[in-house]
Amino acid sequence: MPHLAKYVTVFLTERVVYSGEALEIVSGTPFSDCAFPLARVLAFVFVDELEEGVDDDTRAQSTIDEFVRRIQQMAPLASRIKVDLGFANGTTSDDSRHFSYLVSRLYQLSGRIEYGFSSEDGDPIQLQLGMLTGLSQIVYTSESEAGSIGQFVQLARNNAASLQSLNLQCEHGIDVLGLVQDPDGNCITYPHLLSLKLYAAFHSSNPTRPVFHGPAPFPALKRLHADLESPF
Repeated sequence: MPHLAKYVTVFLTERVVYSGEALEIVSGTPFSDCAFPLARVLAFVFVDELEEGVDDDTRAQSTIDEFVRRIQQMAPLASRIKVDLGFANGTTSDDSRHFSYLVSRLYQLSGRIEYGFSSEDGDPIQLQLGMLTGLSQIVYTSESEAGSIGQFVQLARNNAASLQSLNLQCEHGIDVLGLVQDPDGNCITYPHLLSLKLYAAFHSSNPTRPVFHGPAPFPALKRLHADLESPF
């Protein structure tokens, strides 16, 4: 019975959302009332989409805002939002902008990011990082060399003051130094970070790798798992 569900997975095509079709679905029967009152986790899996996009930015963003509000009404207790980017087709600049706004708005519902990128092809979506502030948790998992680890390193720096858990896993290298030092060389401290997990499938020994000499970047850290070269 849907009203007892604790974990809800929604399969979508991104353009169906900002075209308004998805909003019509979740606004009708049987979703007219609160459909998942006990749900704690909402997982959104985006799959291939070949339809034409929407050219009107104002209309697209307005439709996305209404869709996200409706999702919040359907699952008011949801505290975890997971996004799996499973589509393999490349995206146009309009697609990327609209989808970036959609995913960023979904993440605003919980203050936590759990993002998976599993396609072997296609361009990774660039999130609107300015919308994502005050995050307590970031989980990024990529099974593709086309993943977008760089923006998640930047996102972690942007949220250093509030992060409590950070988990970055990818097939290629992670700029660990970039987590604790901005492009200008200023040191970044994560005063509330309790758990840190870093994993890169492919990494090699580099005797000339940069070394971090600043103050302790994770003073409150209790759990550390790192399967890669560390500058600390």
